[in-house]
Amino acid sequence: MKIINALKSGFLRSAKAWKAALIITMALLFLVSFFTISLKGVLKSSLGSSAVTELLTEEINLDLVSDLSGNLKNYLSSLSSGVFLIIIAGMFFFTFFSGGLFNSLKTDQGKFSVSQFFRASAAYFWPFLGISVIISLIIGFIIFSLGGIIMGISVAGDAVKISGSGIIGFSSLLIFAVVLSVFFLVADYARAHYSASAGSTVFKAIGNGFKMTFGSFSSSVSMMFILIIIQVLFMWLMTRLVLAWKPSTGLAVFLMLLATQGLFFIRIFLRSWRYASVISMMEKLEKKAVSSSVIIENDISINENNPLIL
Repeated sequence: MKIINALKSGFLRSAKAWKAALIITMALLFLVSFFTISLKGVLKSSLGSSAVTELLTEEINLDLVSDLSGNLKNYLSSLSSGVFLIIIAGMFFFTFFSGGLFNSLKTDQGKFSVSQFFRASAAYFWPFLGISVIISLIIGFIIFSLGGIIMGISVAGDAVKISGSGIIGFSSLLIFAVVLSVFFLVADYARAHYSASAGSTVFKAIGNGFKMTFGSFSSSVSMMFILIIIQVLFMWLMTRLVLAWKPSTGLAVFLMLLATQGLFFIRIFLRSWRYASVISMMEKLEKKAVSSSVIIENDISINENNPLIL
């Protein structure tokens, strides 16, 4: 019941702050446009203003694209060399807007404000970046260590002729899923704590993230599993749809662009739902902790006023 309530509250909060997801989607479109403009420049330099460009505007000719493989290969080569920079840029991008999202999804937030969204994004950027870097390093270290252990088990199994590669593979996947879920929770709880607590520090927020995660391990991890499964399924459907859609006209390409942006909006909304559900769960746990402490204080006060009560 606690999980369902947190998911329901998170969904309602995300729906209320849908403008935040729209802003992130438009900013992402602006960022991606730099790469599409670069590709367009490659095509224009290769084709010029010949009649071939008219053919491309009417339909996608695969034979023509294959003739451009030399120029496209150079473009893809330079693009692949900057993959690391793209990953870093994406990390900075989502870290920046995460601050605005967490601030917009809190209980005490009123009507959504664009200016307040960007102010919160800027104010929480460096602390959230510190949380992301620390948690990423911990995840990398644990996955590297687990990978070494699993490889050692696999090698030992081959040495003694044990045929269990399928079981080992499934177990490895399950372990990695649990590890990612746990540390996603730690990071989200840490961000939620930092955005809700004045004067908090990065390390204090991370410590609170571990406390919240392992203090309600079963409910929190189960909730995160549900959210991750939903996101993975959506990404799978999104990929299948984009690969299956083969536009042959300019209008079809335009419609595909609109549909893709709509899918990206839903993806950002699902991320917002995850954040909001974690915030809701944190608020419920903190309220429960406060209620428990009040009951304990009342019991202590009664015992002090009645010394005969053992």
